[in-house]
Amino acid sequence: MTTKQITLHTINCVDPTHYNPWVITHDHLESCKCFKASRKFSHDEQRILPTLLPVKFKLLDDDGIVYYSGRMKTHEFNPLDEYGEPHDGCTTIMYYDETSHKWETL
Repeated sequence: MTTKQITLHTINCVDPTHYNPWVITHDHLESCKCFKASRKFSHDEQRILPTLLPVKFKLLDDDGIVYYSGRMKTHEFNPLDEYGEPHDGCTTIMYYDETSHKWETL
């Protein structure tokens, strides 16, 4: 069985266990679902992404327009620094706080 996925780039970390993996699941400018990831995810991993990557995030430009949303492992700037800013000029990353049920700026 083959898995169709888009891998933007592979991160070569000295210690990959400390790296914050992320995946963009929705392109809001194109109004479509997508799969852009910091690393390859197996088919089994893709099925359990909410468990592997529990933090919801969205990337916005300086006018507050949402470009992308997705999931990451921990609250860090990786999706913004590695994809949002260099590809589309995004300036802000927000995460969904499950306790307050509000989007917070990181």
